[in-house]
Amino acid sequence: MRLLMNQVLKIVWMGLALSAGPLLAQTTTSSKPSIEIISAPAPLQILHDHDTAQITAMRHVHYPTGWHIHSPGITVAESEMKTDYQMEFRHREGSSVYTVWATTVTVVFEYTRMDVYVSSQYGEGSCEYSQILAHEMQHVAINEKALDQYKTMITNALRSSTRIPSRAHPLIVRSQEEGRSIVSQRVLAIVNPYFQRFHQSTEMANAKIDTISNYRRIQAKCHGW
Repeated sequence: MRLLMNQVLKIVWMGLALSAGPLLAQTTTSSKPSIEIISAPAPLQILHDHDTAQITAMRHVHYPTGWHIHSPGITVAESEMKTDYQMEFRHREGSSVYTVWATTVTVVFEYTRMDVYVSSQYGEGSCEYSQILAHEMQHVAINEKALDQYKTMITNALRSSTRIPSRAHPLIVRSQEEGRSIVSQRVLAIVNPYFQRFHQSTEMANAKIDTISNYRRIQAKCHGW
């Protein structure tokens, strides 16, 4: 009854505005970039077409030599983070530099897969099936809770950061490409550590219910299991 989790970090560049005008933009009350974190509900699937041996082979956790652990259930979760920046540039004719700032930073942070496998060895409605499914749904709940927690952390980190150039505090760069590169690096430096910690924290939280003693308690609920 293990959790298998894969994660992907995708960076997407979108949105660009170029304007002519004064080299330095005027400060406005809405000068900070707009920050938005988007996620769709996890695409939950309950699958009952793998036997215990096939599910056991899917796990990537190995127990000590001599332990014979079979996995009648597993949760496979995949998540991704995609970042979309919209930026504005200003360039004064005859100048060798550009002024650049971010107007919006949008992060899509979500599960792209949430598959729960329950061994086909146990019929739907049986005690064993029900206990396995209940355990795996605990993994789903842990994953979704962690995503909500880290969405809040990432939002707060982006909104409080002074590293993302704003209309009030723009970057001065030699080219549009340099501006894109710097903004990309700065946003990634903020969000990527949270994405890694999210992965680590979900593994730790899920490991707390994937113990031999917990497995035994679950088995004890079904006669003869």
